[in-house]
Amino acid sequence: LAFLPLLGWLNLTLPVQIAFHIAMGGVVIGAMLSYSGSMAQLVLWGLSGIAASITGYLVFRGSSTRLDLWKQQCIMGLSAAVAATAIRWWLGLPLNSSIIGVYLIAVLAWGTFTVALLPMLDTMFDILSPLRLMDLSHPSNPLLKRLQMEAPGTYHHTLMVGTLSEAAADSLGLDSLLVKAGAYFHDIGKLKRPQFFVENQISGENLHDELNPSMSALVILSHVKDGLDLARRYNLPTRIRQFISEHHGTTSLTYFFRKSKARGENLPREQFSYPGPKPSSKETALVMLADSVEAAVRAAGGSIRGLTELRETVEGVVESKMLDGQLDRVDFTLKDLTLIKESFIQSLRSIYHKRDNVGARSASGNLEEGRETDEISGSD
Repeated sequence: LAFLPLLGWLNLTLPVQIAFHIAMGGVVIGAMLSYSGSMAQLVLWGLSGIAASITGYLVFRGSSTRLDLWKQQCIMGLSAAVAATAIRWWLGLPLNSSIIGVYLIAVLAWGTFTVALLPMLDTMFDILSPLRLMDLSHPSNPLLKRLQMEAPGTYHHTLMVGTLSEAAADSLGLDSLLVKAGAYFHDIGKLKRPQFFVENQISGENLHDELNPSMSALVILSHVKDGLDLARRYNLPTRIRQFISEHHGTTSLTYFFRKSKARGENLPREQFSYPGPKPSSKETALVMLADSVEAAVRAAGGSIRGLTELRETVEGVVESKMLDGQLDRVDFTLKDLTLIKESFIQSLRSIYHKRDNVGARSASGNLEEGRETDEISGSD
């Protein structure tokens, strides 16, 4: 049963379908390489490994605690032990209580060893297991604690984006733990100058009123680079850094660009645009959409009267990202986009249900005004 840790690490660090195929091939090849002339031994090792691989594919889903991971690993081990016991009986090999006891002890021991060693493998090979994602998403994470203390408005925003993203990821069958962790860290660059982002400012006080538009744009655009610098300093995984660099894509700060034009400046639009890259995965694109939708709804405040206005706001944000080409590198289908929008609407209805009967402005006006506020907050 010594193959159990390898199967467990495969299922905990790779997508389940890829892990399943590697595991199936690996146990068969391993059994053949260890063949010593006994066909019974070959059958015993091969079939017990196949049983564990199939069980691992079925059970390694939706882990939320270390105990869940340990239970899943033990269930996979028990399936291998049961298969080995049945094969021993079928082939007439020695089978007694001592052998069964050794199997049970091995299952528990290998399960504990797998979970205990996983954090070290995560760090050594820069991989993202559920354990590491759970640790990253915990409020005690040093960077998240800094956000709570130094930029509370941004921290609240990231929690909201995480809620929207996680629910939408579940509806699409994506890794919701990864999406939530990426959402929690996408705006950590605002820690460098939190007072320049509207969600952290005292009501009625906006530091950008006294700045040149190009300088305001520079400060806001730099939160992506500042976020990547912090991510490297705190050793965040490469996959999480992609959420930081891609959550704005190459969108432009139109509000400041127009303000600069109105002052007679002739600066290129590129000076008011994020460097990118555009989202390269469904997960990072989902966080981009959730970030913009949450900011637009928050900017509208209590003026969204009901479901119709909320739906128009959400659909307007998603459509603007599509028309701007920000989703060009992601293979979202029309069905995917519909599921995303419906998930956002349902989540926002739950979050902002008290606002349903307040205000009287149209959703189109909310969205346009919201975009200006979003640009000042760094959430285009």
